[in-house]
Amino acid sequence: MKKLLSVLAAGLLSASPMVVSAESASDSGKPGMMAGELITLTATVEAINLEKRLVTLKGPEGKTVTLKVDERARNLSQVKVGDQVRAEYLESVALYAQKPDGSLPAAAEIAAVERAPEGEKPGIAAVDSRVLTATIESIDLEKRTVALKGPEGKTLNLKLDDRTPNIENLKAGDQVVARFTQAIAISVSADK
Repeated sequence: MKKLLSVLAAGLLSASPMVVSAESASDSGKPGMMAGELITLTATVEAINLEKRLVTLKGPEGKTVTLKVDERARNLSQVKVGDQVRAEYLESVALYAQKPDGSLPAAAEIAAVERAPEGEKPGIAAVDSRVLTATIESIDLEKRTVALKGPEGKTLNLKLDDRTPNIENLKAGDQVVARFTQAIAISVSADK
């Protein structure tokens, strides 16, 4: 999902990131946080080649990028020069500390995709969410960073927001539950 948005952003658009406030992930006083970033991109359709499934988009700063549209995308013939394409990408993480009492959840993954109905302007919404248990390898309270080791042995380094509560209660060896979510929505609307 993020690959498509990266191509759009790098090719032509001004990304306007918005950091979602970190807030307590639990009311129990245990360390926890939720944070995310929403990026919204808008472009105008400049050209379409239906036979080759190529769409050229122009961003607000005048840059253009040509994308090959996958065969699974419905209703490409509904797109016209001048139509507006809007893409929104959300990436978030929620962490909370968990006592090592055997009650940790098993790793889980949820994914969903919804396409526009036949005959309407193309659009797609997709969500991918993963839950996993990790162990804190190290924590630096001064720099507000934590290194997490996942179940497959990979390490993830995170910078904690200044508003993350109770991080002074965390230590190496503690287990945390993490939910990583990525979502993208792309819609096409008629020329205005």
